[in-house]
Amino acid sequence: MKFLVDQNLSTRLCTYLDDAGPRGGARQGTVAIDGGGLLERARTDASVIISSDTDFGMLLAAQRASSPSVVLTREVSTLPASDLPKVLLMNLETFAARSRSRRDRRHQPTRHP
Repeated sequence: MKFLVDQNLSTRLCTYLDDAGPRGGARQGTVAIDGGGLLERARTDASVIISSDTDFGMLLAAQRASSPSVVLTREVSTLPASDLPKVLLMNLETFAARSRSRRDRRHQPTRHP
């Protein structure tokens, strides 16, 4: 699983995720582009966005898009930068399972009665 960390979070988050090893998969660094550009980059790279910006839900809805996945850290953003990766990695399997489930639903044929 690749992560794309929004510019509103500490760059140390990328370092901590990288140091966590293979459980976190490949990570991207912090990028300074607007929300729409970040969504497009995450789609292209098949990355999960990590952000404390609540605008991503609105942007996805406005685009009628179901991807990329966004992990909103609003409630845990006050944690020290070294603790946030621990919270993310503890929940990594949940993120992956939900992502697989959403992807599977999109690829199922529609059944008509």
